[in-house]
Amino acid sequence: MRFCDHSFCIYQEKGRCILKKISLDEMGLCRECILLDLPESEKESIKERMRMEFEEWDQWPEKYH
Repeated sequence: MRFCDHSFCIYQEKGRCILKKISLDEMGLCRECILLDLPESEKESIKERMRMEFEEWDQWPEKYH
């Protein structure tokens, strides 16, 4: 299992790719990556929730407060 930071890829689980074999394109990106297509309203909700979590953890950069 390889490290994978594409959290919206259907083959990513707990930060790892579950595929046994992958191929990379000329940019080094996985050719097998299939991203989830979420409705825009759901994406915005997730982004807002994540921003609040970062603010709570005091990790959100000052310029964005």
